[in-house]
Amino acid sequence: MFLKKIELIGFKSFPDKMTIDFVPGVTAIVGPNGSGKSNIIDAIRWVLGEQSVRSLRGQKMEDVIFSGSDTRKKVNMAEVSLVLDNTSGQFPISYSEVKVTRKVTRSGDSTFYLNNERCRLKDITDLFVDSGVGKAAFSIISQGRVDEVLNSSPVERRLIFDEAAGVLKYRKRKEEATNKLNKTSEHLERVLDILNELNQQLEPLRISSEKAKKAARLDEALTQLDRDVLQYDVFHQTEQYEQLEKQLVESESEQQQLSEAVAKDHEEVERYQGTRDQLQERREQIQQQIADLQAAVEKWEGRKLLTHEQAKHKKERVEQLQFTVQSTAEQQQKLEEERDTLQSELQQLEQQAKQQQERVEQLERALDTPIDELEQQLEQLKSVYIDRLNEEATIRNDLKHAEQQLTTQKMRTTNDAKAEQLKRRQEEAIIQYDKLDEAWKQNESARMQAKEQLEQLTAMYEDNRKKLAMQEQLVKEASERVIEWRSRLQVLESIEQQFKSYTSSVQEVLKASNRQALKGIHGAVSQLVEAQEERVVKAIETALGATSQQIVTADEASAKAAIRYLKERTLGRATFLPMSTIRGRSVSPSDLQAVQQMPEYVGVASELVRYESSYEAIIQSILGRTLVAETLDGATVIAKRLNYRYRVVTLDGDVVNSGGSLTGGRGKGRPSPFMQKEELHATRKRVAQLQRDIEEAERHMEVTKRQTNAAFEQAQRERAHYEKLSAENRTLEIERLNCKAQKDQHVANYEQYEMQLKETTASVTAMTEQREKLQSEHEKLQKTIEEMKEEISRQTQLLTERRTEHTALTEQYYTARSTCELSEEKLQSVRQQLQRVQKEWTNVRKAAEKVESELTLIENDELEQFTSEEIEQHLQQTTDDLNAAQRALTELQEQQRHTSDELRQLEEGRARRQHQLTETEQRVTETKVALAKIETTLRALVEQLQTKYGIYGRIEQCPEIESIDDSRERLAKMKEERKQIGPVDPSTIEQYEEVLERHTFLSEQRTDLIEAKITLQDAMEEMDEEVEQRFIVTFRAIRHHFQDIFTKMFGGGEADLKLTDPNNLLETGVDIVARPPGKKLQNLSLLSGGERALTAITLLFALIEARPVPFCILDEVEAALDEVNVLRYSDYLKHFSTSTQFIVITHRKGTMEGADVLYGVTMEEAGVSTMLSVQLSEVEEKIGLT
Repeated sequence: MFLKKIELIGFKSFPDKMTIDFVPGVTAIVGPNGSGKSNIIDAIRWVLGEQSVRSLRGQKMEDVIFSGSDTRKKVNMAEVSLVLDNTSGQFPISYSEVKVTRKVTRSGDSTFYLNNERCRLKDITDLFVDSGVGKAAFSIISQGRVDEVLNSSPVERRLIFDEAAGVLKYRKRKEEATNKLNKTSEHLERVLDILNELNQQLEPLRISSEKAKKAARLDEALTQLDRDVLQYDVFHQTEQYEQLEKQLVESESEQQQLSEAVAKDHEEVERYQGTRDQLQERREQIQQQIADLQAAVEKWEGRKLLTHEQAKHKKERVEQLQFTVQSTAEQQQKLEEERDTLQSELQQLEQQAKQQQERVEQLERALDTPIDELEQQLEQLKSVYIDRLNEEATIRNDLKHAEQQLTTQKMRTTNDAKAEQLKRRQEEAIIQYDKLDEAWKQNESARMQAKEQLEQLTAMYEDNRKKLAMQEQLVKEASERVIEWRSRLQVLESIEQQFKSYTSSVQEVLKASNRQALKGIHGAVSQLVEAQEERVVKAIETALGATSQQIVTADEASAKAAIRYLKERTLGRATFLPMSTIRGRSVSPSDLQAVQQMPEYVGVASELVRYESSYEAIIQSILGRTLVAETLDGATVIAKRLNYRYRVVTLDGDVVNSGGSLTGGRGKGRPSPFMQKEELHATRKRVAQLQRDIEEAERHMEVTKRQTNAAFEQAQRERAHYEKLSAENRTLEIERLNCKAQKDQHVANYEQYEMQLKETTASVTAMTEQREKLQSEHEKLQKTIEEMKEEISRQTQLLTERRTEHTALTEQYYTARSTCELSEEKLQSVRQQLQRVQKEWTNVRKAAEKVESELTLIENDELEQFTSEEIEQHLQQTTDDLNAAQRALTELQEQQRHTSDELRQLEEGRARRQHQLTETEQRVTETKVALAKIETTLRALVEQLQTKYGIYGRIEQCPEIESIDDSRERLAKMKEERKQIGPVDPSTIEQYEEVLERHTFLSEQRTDLIEAKITLQDAMEEMDEEVEQRFIVTFRAIRHHFQDIFTKMFGGGEADLKLTDPNNLLETGVDIVARPPGKKLQNLSLLSGGERALTAITLLFALIEARPVPFCILDEVEAALDEVNVLRYSDYLKHFSTSTQFIVITHRKGTMEGADVLYGVTMEEAGVSTMLSVQLSEVEEKIGLT
């Protein structure tokens, strides 16, 4: 492996791309002092990863970028590439050629590339480690490094031997392993501390967790069984309820049918009773009619007999009538007695019916008394009873808990050792935390200041960068505009020079004047005048009009000569203005005074242009009588004011001519010569202004660049400072938080212990009193529970009796109501009989009155006198009527009998159905009572299901329970067992699992950390053994070669390398002992400069002999040697060049002569280095060698 070439772009004094090819052997680089030779060495060290700016002889990394010279601008980037041959495969990559590149910009961005692939600095360092090639390797000896090797301490000098021994990678690995070991030890300590705390928490949590788990299992089983029992009860109660509901529906349907049938029977009975009453009334009417007819018959027969036997039978008739009166009186008395008897019976029946109705109403009121109130009272009493049972259980648990607490508290008051331990831990934790907190606060304050500073610097950098980019863009745009305006300026200048804006005849005259072919030509009018303001350019152009191409001459002779010139050559016509004959014209002062105060007035055209005073007459002649106004309206007003005697031109080029005509519009022709000239002047001004703006912008941009680079570098330094503080802050924060957690835990533990101790000491008596109070309350509550239990039993018995009584009352009610209805029917029958007797009594009384009347008539002999024929007729008629009435009575009696039979049958059927209805109503009532009871129970069960377990809706399937009684017994036992466990904290299960998981994890981590620590220690021991082995072998080899080479280089004498601590090969330093020929063994500091340099070179060659390196770079290391020693030095270079490539920077001829290739570095241009291949003679001539 060897260095094939190096490429430099923009690095220090090499602004242009420079490639230096190297060959195996010795390459010498020569040149005057300050020509840039050492910059090549710096470039090699820089590309190999050198980060120290001072080692590169600079103040900041930007200094490695070419900073410009008197003739060159600075560049914005530096790039260096090394190309190494790797055909031997010494580098562990599969390339025959290795290219390492490093770039840096003025913004501070630095990037590395390996074979054109971007990589890290670490990748470059790892590639060259222990290869003898690197930024700090002994193979690169720059100026001053010789003295450093000799002046450094033995320990510092040891690094060179480590590099040669190839143990730097082991030391690096050991350093990494040591850091890992320290972190592992710290981590292990933290883990052990946490494990100690967890061990104290684990056992109490395990006991609480097991208790909570047992309670949870029991609660789960209890919940499941209780839910199943409730569902079982609900399911069966629902089934029973539904069966009763079905029975109730059937009974109510039957009751409805029976009620309808009874009502229908009642209607039929009432209908038949009505019919019967009608028949009875009809019968009574017929009977009355028969009685009347019989009386009439008897009357007529009596009259007949009376008439025939009036005399004979008068006495008998009277006797008969008297007997009839007597019998009628007896019959009337009998009917009165029967009437009295019926009225007495009617009163008794009415009294009985009233009593029965009152009984029915009493039973109804009794039945209206709700049993639900008693059931509700009983349920409330049971609820209170259950609450008292819960309260009793709570008090019993509190009493038990109080006894346990009392025992525990008494034990805690005697635990002084624990208090002392907790207090000591608390104080230590507080001290440790205060230290870390103070350190963290200081770091945080510094970090926030650094962050604020970094943000300010970053913002400043971003602002400057954006400002720079904006400035660069503006400069770029301005440059582009300058190019455009310069191009336009060139065109305009070309037009001006060639008079292209003029007519051909004017062009020829002006060209002839330039060629001196014509004399006295001053130029065209447009060349001689210039607008004072940009805004009047258009007005002046219009005012000049065609006169802008008229030519001004010195006199008439010059004008005539020019005319002849045009005629002779047939070049056209032109107008000439001889200065000697043209007289100026102007506006009269009075007219001028008249318009000067007008708002639209601008001025006289001749006063708005600049010209030489010699042309005043010409200009006054052309523009002296032309006025300028701002707008056409204003021009019209001005012209009118002056009676249209003058021409008025507007700023926009419109014209009010003298006389009043108007001229205006916009033409498409090419610009007039005057406008071309004005544009030329404006363009020149514009280009000059733009150029000044660009120069000013470049100055500002340069300032901004410096500010940007400074801000970037300052931000980078501040960022590194901030990141360092942040890393320290994170470490401190973690330590502080860990320490805070420990402190808080210790403080909390101690405070809790103190509080518990104080509370325990202060509350032992209170707890004793509380226990006695709880015992008293417990006894009272037990007594209350017993009383409530007896009351519940009494209320239950009362409710049962009330339910039985209610059932009996229901039966009595329906029986009384049925009796009441029968009594009502009987009462109705007695009333009807009473009515009949009353009617019969009335009829008898009437018959008696008739008999008495007849008797009176007979007695008074006041009978009407009828003939026998008339009496016979009346008798026959009355007899016929009597027979008809008797027949009707017979038919009516038959109808009455039939109606009575049917009515009796209906009443019997109604009574039978009424009895069935009563039984059905009683059954419905019993069913409703049973339903209400089941509904109350079912509602309570459903509420429990909903409240406890959130189960809503119908229970479609009954839980599988083999024996409900066994399940209820098991449920009671489980409740008792759960009650014995007492209250638990479910969170302890999760806490225990978390603590256990953390304990297990930390235990495994502890094991892993211990194993890792052992592994790291073993690895470090192995690395130490390897380092010791490699170091001692290499040291002995270097020592042997050093002794041998020293003798050869000095031509005698002796030298040696000694270990400062042979028993500690890992840390021992290396001392150099040298005795040149003819001198005593002495310290290195007493050697001459040449002897010191030769000793250092000897050590270098001994190192190369023991550990050949791919290439070695030496920067004027032989400067202090005399010619003899230089030759020896050169010979050794040739000797070692077969295995090591040498690149030497030298001023010594002996070294140059031994080189295979010779490069020269010169600085022909100040500040810029160049390379050239030279011959030795050229070098001697240039640097003055003899």
